[in-house]
Amino acid sequence: WNGMNKLFSVHNKTFLITGGLGQIGLALLKYLIDNNAIIAVVEKKSQIEISKIIKKNPYLKYKKLKIFNYDISNKNIIEKNFNKIIKFLSKIDVLINLAAIDSKPYGKKKNYNLKFHNFPLKIIKRSIDVNLIVTLIFSQIVCKYFIKNKIEGNIINIASSYSLLAPNL
Repeated sequence: WNGMNKLFSVHNKTFLITGGLGQIGLALLKYLIDNNAIIAVVEKKSQIEISKIIKKNPYLKYKKLKIFNYDISNKNIIEKNFNKIIKFLSKIDVLINLAAIDSKPYGKKKNYNLKFHNFPLKIIKRSIDVNLIVTLIFSQIVCKYFIKNKIEGNIINIASSYSLLAPNL
């Protein structure tokens, strides 16, 4: 295992993670924190939701982790805040795109049992905007950053179909 840890070491590597406070993100953050990575998370959740998540997961008080809270579906806001992320991380080694929304709207119980073929187009468009377009926007911005700074970085896109079950939990 020691050889594998050296090969895949995240020690002092810098990570920018979109949507890092969901179930997959929290597991990933725990691993990165346990292995001394430097992490910036960009999250759209409300400050109240973020505070609750931090309270339930005290490892998130890690000094090399910063959570940036803003609308990640707005390219202008992302670009405006990108330098703040770079200032915190110093550089980006890895972008991990995890940002996603549940395909079913929260707070509208009448829609909870809709089958995909009956989803209103508005719901499908919102899902595509966050689950695909946000990934592309962050990937473009970070790609330009890698090229400009001659960094051989990595972009990892992670998707999940778990949203089909989430409203039923």
